[in-house]
Amino acid sequence: MADDTNVQFTTLLRKTTKQIHDFSDSLVQSKFVIGLIDDRVWAEGLLVFYEIFLFLESRIEKLSDTYIGRFNNPALMRATLFEADLELYYGKNWKITHTPKSRECVRNYINHLEELEKTEPNLLIPYIYHLYLGLLSGGIIIRKKHKLTPFSVFSKQSSVVDFESKIVGELKTFIKNITNDIAENLDEDMKKKLLDESITVFKLNCDLIRSVESAKNVYNKIVKIISYLGLLIMFIILFYFYFKQSNDEKDL
Repeated sequence: MADDTNVQFTTLLRKTTKQIHDFSDSLVQSKFVIGLIDDRVWAEGLLVFYEIFLFLESRIEKLSDTYIGRFNNPALMRATLFEADLELYYGKNWKITHTPKSRECVRNYINHLEELEKTEPNLLIPYIYHLYLGLLSGGIIIRKKHKLTPFSVFSKQSSVVDFESKIVGELKTFIKNITNDIAENLDEDMKKKLLDESITVFKLNCDLIRSVESAKNVYNKIVKIISYLGLLIMFIILFYFYFKQSNDEKDL
C-alpha cells in the first residue's frame, strides 16, 4: 500500500480484482449467451442475487450513521425492482414457490455478510461497490442485447437493469466518489482488508452464477440439437454420394 498512496482507492480495487473479475465476466457471458435463448436462465440469475441485494440495501438503511449509510441513494436501490421482475417470471407467489435461501451458495453468501456486519461492517463496502457497479455496467449491456430477442419476456420488462441512461454515469461516479472519500479516512490495515475482501466478493458471486441450473439444461438441449443436426447432415452427405455413385454407374 505504501507505493500506492497517490492512487485512488477505486483504482486499487480494480487492479486487485482484475484476474478474478475477468474470470467472473467470462462465466457471466457464458450464461448470458444461453440466457438469450431461454428466459429461465435470466430469471434464475435474478433469483439467486435477489437476497444479496436485499441484504445490502437493508444494511445501507440500518447502518445509516456509518460509512455504509453513505451509499444510500434512492435511484440506486434495486431490491423492490428485483421483486417486480421475479413476479413477472414466477408469478405473484414466487416467494413461496421459489426460495433463494434454500440454495447452499445463497445461504453461505448471506451468512458471510452477516458475520461481516457483526465483526467489521466496513467490509461490506466492497460488496456494495462491486455489485452495484456491475449492475450498472453489465446490466445495461444485457438490457440492450435482450431487446434483440423480441419473443423474450425480458424484452417486455426488466426493472432491475432499467436505469435511465442519463443517470448511469452519475450513479457510477456517486459510488466511486463515496468509496474514495471513505478510504481517505481509513488506515492502511483496513484498506488492505477491503482489497482482500474484494476478491471474496467475486468468489461468492461465481458460486451463485455456477448454481444456475437452467443454463445447464438449456446447454444440454443445444448440444442434443447440434448432435441431431450433425447426424442429419452426415446422412444427407452419405445419400448424396450414394445416389451420385449409382447414377454414374448407370451412365457407364
